[in-house]
Amino acid sequence: MQRRNLFLLPALALPALARPGLAQEVVVGVSLSSDTNPFYIAMRRGMEARANELGWRTRFVT
Repeated sequence: MQRRNLFLLPALALPALARPGLAQEVVVGVSLSSDTNPFYIAMRRGMEARANELGWRTRFVT
């Protein structure tokens, strides 16, 4: 029983060690109703600011 556990422990830990290498870039797509309305301009700026803080890219369409 213990011998099997000694094999399973590294086998279970391997995927956890590999995860940072699998990180992908995050891209957030947003569709806004208007690009001239002050409300949507402010919303876009806020989304861009927060996305930049998190290291994400943003794509906007109107």
